[in-house]
Amino acid sequence: MKFNKVTNNFSAGQWSPRMLHNNELEEYQRACISLQNMFVLKEGGAFARAGFKYIDTGAFQAGMNASASYLRMFPIIGKNSGVRTLYILVTTNNAPNTDWFIHNVSTGVNYAVSPNASATSNVAYDLDEASYSQVGDQLFVANKAGNMPFIAAVIDNVCYIQGIVEINLSNQFFNVPYRNPNVLGYGNPQTITSSAATGVVTLTASAAFFVTSMANTTYIKLTSAGSTGVALITAVGGAGVPQLTCTALVIYPNLPIVACGTAAGTAWEISAWNGYYGWPTKVTSFEQRLYWGGKSATYSAGIDSHYVWGSRAGDPIDMMEIPFAQDPDFTTYADDNSRPFTLVPAGGAGELKMLAATKVLTIGFSEREMVARGTTGMLGPNDISIDSSSSFGAAGVHPVSIDNNTLYAQAGKRTLRQMIYSYENEQYKSVDVGFITDVSTNSDYIVKKIAKCDIGGTSVLFVLTHQTNGITSKLLAVSMDEQNRVVAWCRVEPGGTDSPFVRDIVNIPGVSDNKSVLYAIIVRDGTTAHLQKLTDIYERTTYSYSSMYYYMDSWVQVSSPASTTISVPHLANKLIHYFCDGAYKGTATVSGGGTFEVDVSTYREVVCGIVYSKSLIPVPIRHVNQAGNSTGKNTKVSDLFIHFFNTLYAKYGDPERGEHYEIEFRKTTVHGEDNIPLYTGSKLVKFPPGHSRDKQVEIRSDSPFPVNVLSISAEGVTYD
Repeated sequence: MKFNKVTNNFSAGQWSPRMLHNNELEEYQRACISLQNMFVLKEGGAFARAGFKYIDTGAFQAGMNASASYLRMFPIIGKNSGVRTLYILVTTNNAPNTDWFIHNVSTGVNYAVSPNASATSNVAYDLDEASYSQVGDQLFVANKAGNMPFIAAVIDNVCYIQGIVEINLSNQFFNVPYRNPNVLGYGNPQTITSSAATGVVTLTASAAFFVTSMANTTYIKLTSAGSTGVALITAVGGAGVPQLTCTALVIYPNLPIVACGTAAGTAWEISAWNGYYGWPTKVTSFEQRLYWGGKSATYSAGIDSHYVWGSRAGDPIDMMEIPFAQDPDFTTYADDNSRPFTLVPAGGAGELKMLAATKVLTIGFSEREMVARGTTGMLGPNDISIDSSSSFGAAGVHPVSIDNNTLYAQAGKRTLRQMIYSYENEQYKSVDVGFITDVSTNSDYIVKKIAKCDIGGTSVLFVLTHQTNGITSKLLAVSMDEQNRVVAWCRVEPGGTDSPFVRDIVNIPGVSDNKSVLYAIIVRDGTTAHLQKLTDIYERTTYSYSSMYYYMDSWVQVSSPASTTISVPHLANKLIHYFCDGAYKGTATVSGGGTFEVDVSTYREVVCGIVYSKSLIPVPIRHVNQAGNSTGKNTKVSDLFIHFFNTLYAKYGDPERGEHYEIEFRKTTVHGEDNIPLYTGSKLVKFPPGHSRDKQVEIRSDSPFPVNVLSISAEGVTYD
């Protein structure tokens, strides 16, 4: 029986092997066996990804190489001469922040980080599952191990890092929330007494209370007769054993010299975040507040680990719910909806793992997801509605937002879920978007990080997966467009034979065209880490040397070279492809010293990089005719009718038999030394002979040129 099978939409992307025989599903006709280095755009076509551009990190390269297994990146918006400027904060995990640097996205220049001059800002942060949120000019970062959160800000290309609590800053006692006031004997110890009103004092508790891990991270407020003073604990003896006394520094303004806590009109409060109670592990901004959540398990298996703390509306660093004594019994204070507050979701949900903000505040626990919002206006202490949404559980991976919905990693990190509102059920539900690919079926890899950017006008989510028993990673991408029913996964594999893998990814908002951009750290030879930027697909219909497509990885542009010897140290000993003034010149092997020779003496620009493979294999041909479904029947393909867009080089063939043939794109009217025009149109080609019960077609390219496929029509015969 003859057939003409047309595939003009690849919006289902690469499917898992578990899915490939579900040919009765509507999405089957739009699915692929393999999609390598090709993004599906919302229009349905499969477009070769452009290359990763190499970014020279100069003096910081040695530090990146030494920390290749532990590098992390954060987006940060700063001010340079009063102008909004985008940066990338590049860090070494578990290392002091003196090893960090920032990259100016606009200028490409790198600068050292200037940590605040205090001991607490130089702790070794564990940023493996860091959570971050930018509010105004400040980036707030919480981290997996529950070390003290820090604040980063960039002013005139200088990045300042400081912890939430700094021993040399006296005004930071507003930056943390406090536990309930100890009033009229509530709590243990019942009272705390100061030895003096100002300066360095001794605080004495009525029962053993102070421990060494409180030092330099803990504030205490003492109140009597309507006056409140604040002190920072600076030293505790006893090597962790609770003590009756501690040394403290009075920082605002004076402490009462009475026993506070039992007498009417007196009280004491201790900060809820410190080295003993633990620090919050997640952060996000929602409406007009900064929200923190979770706790490191350093005290009573993580006391307050399911709490969420919201800042004052309009002030992200004011966390103090009850700032000072308002009346003798401490029950009356400015109880408006804009004040800082503590949100306590219902228990039994496990450890808090994720905070995300879209139309609602999504709170992800290890066993349950909840959504919080205000019923009549802004979420706040006087207007709280919390719904239990689903019970899949969340992982500690930083979430992202797509189409105003939260996308996050499920507990176990084997798949991704999207929190969307169901009008049918009148509640939020969690939809699995990873089951169709190997994110959830490959037990060797877990989701490590997710980031979103724009590719050709389509929202693409990049998913970095990490090997569970090693340090190597794999990068996946999924094009998502809910309105056009696009959920299309593909594999993003850097080119080269030196076992490259992606160490970290980050999304940077658009600089001039409002398109967000993906940055990655790619490790080569196991130890050499390169900061790189993913360039956009080439959509112009013509090109010149100054607007060339770049379909190579680790590519670099050398303008106005001084000689025919081109220096590219980051490509030492690598096989490269190169262009001179937009004309393709072929391949070369870079010397161990990082140089290669070009074959022309006069040129304005040289671009070179490492080639990578692009491949599209739709699902096996299945069709229905008068004889029924063709599944399991021998199929022979005779002709292929392929519609290309802006393509210069491609092969077609049978991946089962390993037979591929080059498609001719150069017209006879084009001179041999002229660039081939970008081709948009159809090509009719003969398919290699042979029968198969699972007949497959492959379009591929191993060249530094774009290959973009809009549709494939296969003609042939199915034998009954």
